[in-house]
Amino acid sequence: MKELGLTKESMKEFEEALRKKGQEAKDAATRGLGNAAIMLESEVSKRVAEHSTDTGQYLQSIGHEIRPLEAEVFATAAHAPYVEFGTRAHRPPFQPIYDWVWRKRKDFGLKDSEVHAVAEGICRKIAKFGTKPKHDWTEAIDELEKKFNDIVMEEVRRVL
Repeated sequence: MKELGLTKESMKEFEEALRKKGQEAKDAATRGLGNAAIMLESEVSKRVAEHSTDTGQYLQSIGHEIRPLEAEVFATAAHAPYVEFGTRAHRPPFQPIYDWVWRKRKDFGLKDSEVHAVAEGICRKIAKFGTKPKHDWTEAIDELEKKFNDIVMEEVRRVL
């Protein structure tokens, strides 16, 4: 996934802050990175929730970690990359698709007796076409990238 960083100009300003304020500047930059990570996690979670139609496992797996001068936003659900980027045509395992259709049958207005046929149809479609990407992360990162520099540097400038 994409990494975000400071512009050259802001990096020079941050290096100057480091020379003047040392640890205080590092702490401020870490706070700014944390703010950006929390914003990204919130936006990704909102987008995933809008597209999510199942158990919430993916949504609940989204989190962040903040370390000195570094922050990471992640999803631990094994299927997260396949939702984000889609898949090429492949034969998916039947049982998870069946289980999903069974859970969603009332939402879809299906009779219990129709679940098996619908699950088979979904498997055939994925086998022929794959799955479409959602791009929730990509779009959220692209949106944050425009503000990232300002979010981090706002905290750094407060200590100068």
